[in-house]
Amino acid sequence: VDGIVEGDIEGSHVIAGESATTNGNIYADEVVVRGHVVGSVRGKRVMLQATSQVDGDVFHQSLSIEQGALFEGKSRRT
Repeated sequence: VDGIVEGDIEGSHVIAGESATTNGNIYADEVVVRGHVVGSVRGKRVMLQATSQVDGDVFHQSLSIEQGALFEGKSRRT
């Protein structure tokens, strides 16, 4: 996903690119965030890469956060 998304995103593998701005929730088995997300992220495996900015809660089984990533919210293991 690149560009601006107003609403939720659901899939099996979702990658929010560096130029992505998502105002909504993301639901997927595997989520890679490189851009800006305002909303919750739910996935079995969630990766917040160095260029990411997440303003919301993250629900996960596995979570990795690279140095430089911005994360404002709560992390919940499911």
